[in-house]
Amino acid sequence: MHDKSIVDSQFKSYVEKFDYISIADLITYKGSENSYLEYITDNHAHLLRQKLLIKIESNTPFSYVRMGDGEGNCLFYKKYEDKFNILAKFCMDRIWRLMFGRVKYKTEDFKNISQKIAEAFVSADFLGVHTDNQVEKAIKSLSVISAETDVRGMCGVLSTRDFLIKSINDEDKRVKEVNLASCHSHKLVSDFFCDLVKAAGNVSVISCYVESLAALHQYCGVKKGFNYIIPPQALNVGGTPEEHHFPGVFQKILISIRQSDLKGKLFFVAAGILGKIYCTEIKKAGGMAIDVGSMMDVWMGHSVRGYQNAEYLKLHSLIK
Repeated sequence: MHDKSIVDSQFKSYVEKFDYISIADLITYKGSENSYLEYITDNHAHLLRQKLLIKIESNTPFSYVRMGDGEGNCLFYKKYEDKFNILAKFCMDRIWRLMFGRVKYKTEDFKNISQKIAEAFVSADFLGVHTDNQVEKAIKSLSVISAETDVRGMCGVLSTRDFLIKSINDEDKRVKEVNLASCHSHKLVSDFFCDLVKAAGNVSVISCYVESLAALHQYCGVKKGFNYIIPPQALNVGGTPEEHHFPGVFQKILISIRQSDLKGKLFFVAAGILGKIYCTEIKKAGGMAIDVGSMMDVWMGHSVRGYQNAEYLKLHSLIK
């Protein structure tokens, strides 16, 4: 159990020290030297499509990851494990349960996964982050911190921007040519994913749906690749899955990826916070990875988010 008063106190201290910088200001941060950063808004899906096709058609390995509040919890732990120790552990404990259910873990697990999420962040070629509107809304809502405040979620939103600012401020060369987009940009990808698959000539999947690879193959008419099956998220099934994604399945998939030549292979990854790590490893193995998140659920005809109503499913589902 966590002492709520200490959690709230540390969260309040973090919020008070949080130094907000908008995306627009980040792009020109420290002047023209950061002009390489480009932000692809949700109104420019065609630009995202074009940039992805350039990578795919040239068989250039890349990682496209989106950092939501769960990944933000990991980034917070990575940066503030010592300074805000109780808050950092509280957030990780909560996101761990949402992802995996009531499973045993070690403090070392938090350290290792947080480190790998941070690596996924700075080594990404396409990086989805919270929009200015989302961050500003979060900051405004935190003018008064009450018992109803979603401490874990809000901490994740702020720390994602915090980590982006830190990466640029530290002049981390690995974020030098990143294409920034919103953390909900996977919804844009759903409008042109088949173009990407056809350009690659193949498709591979990491998801909890056995039928996902076959569905994509049938819909797009390309070669089948790898089909890694993971247990569903605890949040989506309302309890702890019988088979645990972490550490067993996670380690097996990592070993397989690292032992494979994935040059020219296009992966759609839907695996929660661990999916970001898979994307990084796929890139290292020569492949191309896109974090599609809950769009995989939609493609398979399932709703796991509030906006995914019957009309949305009818429009985007591959299962008719």
